[in-house]
Amino acid sequence: MHPNRHPVQNALALLGIDRLVLAIHDLSFPSTDEEELGCGSPYSDGARNLLQFVAKLGFNAIQLGPQGKTSFGNPSPYDSTLFSRNELAIGLKALVDDPHWGQLLDRQFLKDLVENRRGTGRDRASYEHAYRAQHQALDRAFKNFESKRASLQHLELAYVLWCREHRDWLERDALFEAITAETGTDDWRKWDEPYREGGIKCGDELTKPMVEVMAKHRDLMERYKFQQFLVHQQHLRFRQFANGLGIKLYADLQIGVSQRDYWSLRHLFLRDYLLGAPPSRTNPDGQPWGYPVLEPGHYFHDPKTRSQPGLAIAYFTRRIEKLLIDFDGLRIDHPHGIVCPWVYKSTDTDPMHAVQNGARLFESPHAESHTDLWRYAIVRTDQLSMLGDPPYGDGWVRELSDEQVEQYGVLIALIKELMSKRGFDSSDIICEVLSSCPYPLKRVMERHGLGRFRVTQKAKPDLQDDVYRSLNAKPADWIMVGTHDTKPIWAVVDDWTAAEKLSWAQYLAQRLESDPEQRQATCARLAENREALIEALFVDLFLGPARNISVFFADLFGIKETYNQPGIVDDTNWMLSVPGNFQEVYAERAEAGRALNLPRVLAAALAAKMPGDERARVLIVQLQALDKTAAPFISSAEL
Repeated sequence: MHPNRHPVQNALALLGIDRLVLAIHDLSFPSTDEEELGCGSPYSDGARNLLQFVAKLGFNAIQLGPQGKTSFGNPSPYDSTLFSRNELAIGLKALVDDPHWGQLLDRQFLKDLVENRRGTGRDRASYEHAYRAQHQALDRAFKNFESKRASLQHLELAYVLWCREHRDWLERDALFEAITAETGTDDWRKWDEPYREGGIKCGDELTKPMVEVMAKHRDLMERYKFQQFLVHQQHLRFRQFANGLGIKLYADLQIGVSQRDYWSLRHLFLRDYLLGAPPSRTNPDGQPWGYPVLEPGHYFHDPKTRSQPGLAIAYFTRRIEKLLIDFDGLRIDHPHGIVCPWVYKSTDTDPMHAVQNGARLFESPHAESHTDLWRYAIVRTDQLSMLGDPPYGDGWVRELSDEQVEQYGVLIALIKELMSKRGFDSSDIICEVLSSCPYPLKRVMERHGLGRFRVTQKAKPDLQDDVYRSLNAKPADWIMVGTHDTKPIWAVVDDWTAAEKLSWAQYLAQRLESDPEQRQATCARLAENREALIEALFVDLFLGPARNISVFFADLFGIKETYNQPGIVDDTNWMLSVPGNFQEVYAERAEAGRALNLPRVLAAALAAKMPGDERARVLIVQLQALDKTAAPFISSAEL
C-alpha cells in the first residue's frame, strides 16, 4: 500500500486493478441549469463537474462513444462521421464566458434558449429540440466571429492554421454540407449524377458542378469549418482537464461508416457487399448494419509482398492518427469487422435474408453463393470445419499459420504501431468482443496481447466454462456488468425469476465466502435481497483475473432505463442522460444500496479475495469509514 494514496486507490492496487473506467457518451453528460438545451456535452460545466466527481470516487479513465457528426433524423453515434466531430457537443456557455472565444454569444441569448428548453422535460435528452437550438446559436456565433475577426486576431490565426492542418477531410465534409443545402437532402443517393459521383473526385479534381456549388455556398462551408474548429479546440481543453484529474480519455473506433464518409471515400470500399453481424448467442437473427467494408485489394499496392501501403491503409492510418492526437487510448468497436468481417450482398432485397446467408470476407474460398469473395480468402478449404461449425461460428476456421494470422491482423498491427509511436501502451486498446470470438480473431488478439469484453450479466452462473464468467477472464480483459447495449443491472435483476436469482446467489456466495456455513447464509441473503444481490455482482468484477473494469454510467447511478436497444429504431435510444443533480441522486442511492457504492464493494472484494491479509484488513476499516456517507472522499486539493 502507498501511504500517500487514498483507500480506494490502494484497494484497487491491492486487488490488481489497473483501470476503473466510466463509460458514457457525449449526449449523456449532465448539464447545469445555465446551459441545458436538451442534450449533454463533454465540453460543458456539467461535464467538468461529473469528471471531478468520478475522479474523487476513484475512476481513472472515461470511455466516450463515437464523437462524429450525427444527422437530424439519426442520433446514433455509431452512424456518425469518422473525421468531423458533432457540433451538438460545442459548449455554448464557454462562448459566453471564456475570454478566449471573444464572447461570440451574449448571455441573454443563451438564457432565452435555455428557457425554451424548460418546457420540454429533462428525464432524457431532447435531441430534435437541442439540434435546432444548437444550430441557431452556432449560426449567431459564426456571424459574430465574422464581424469581429479584426479584433480576434489570436482566434483568426488559430482557425486558419487549424483549417490548413485538417484540410483533407475538412474540405470534403464541408462540400457535402454545401451539396446538401443545394439539393435539400443529406442522402447522397438521391442527388443528381454530378453530385452523387463527386465524392470520389474531391480535392484537386473537382468537377465544374462542384466548383459552382462551392462558390454558391461558400459562407455555409466556412461556417461548417468554424464549427469544427470550435468543437475540436474544446475537446483539447477537455482532455487537458481530464488528464489533470488523473483521468485518461478513451476514444471509440466505431466500425460503422456514415453516409457522408461513404460518399466521399467509397472508392475505398468493397462493391456489392456490406458489413453486418451474423447470428450469435446475443443476436440469434443477426443484424444487417448496412456499413461499407474496406476493399482488401486497396490495403497494399502489392498484396503479395505487402511492402507498400495502399489507399485503404493510408485512410485507416489518418483515421487512427487523428484519434490518437485527441485521446489516450481507444476502444475497437466490433474488431471482427476489421479482422474477419461478416459480409452480405447489398443486392439482396431482403437484408435479413442477406445477412443470415452472408460469409466471412477472408475465409470463403469455396462458397458457391459468394464467388466474388474467393480472391480475398486467407484460409484454404482444408483449414475449414465445413461439417462442424456454420460459416459464422467460432470454430469455422480450424487452424492458421503464423503468416495467415499476420494477414488477418494487418489493421490491428497498424493500430498498435501507431500507438507505440506516440508512447501509448497496447493495454490501452479495448476490444469489444462479446459472445462470439472466431478463431482468426482469437489468434490475432493473442498475438498482440489484447483483452476482450466479459459482460457478467450475460453469464450462465451454473455453466463453469461460460465465456462471461469473471473466473474465465484473462488479465488483459475488460470486465463489466453491462454495456451501453444492455439493460442496466438494476433492471436486469428485476427481470430474473426466483430460480435465476437463486442460481446467481449460489454462484456469488461461492465467490464471496470460503466458509461453508457462512456461504449458505450469504446465499439465502442474496436470493432474498435485490440490493445485496446487485452489490455482489459488482464485487464479482474485482475477484477475477481481469485487470480492467468498466462501469456504464447507468449502472453507477442506479438508473433502470435502457440507453440503447440494439437492432431497433426507437426514439428513446441514445437519449438517456446523467441527471443534473447527480451528486445528490448518487449520495442518496448509494447509501441505500441502489447505486454502485464503491467503498462498500471494494471492502467486500478485499474480504473475499484476501482473507486474513493485514493490508486488506486495514483498508477494509478505512473503506467502511468512507461508506458512512457514500460521498466522494478525495478533495480537489488532494487531486
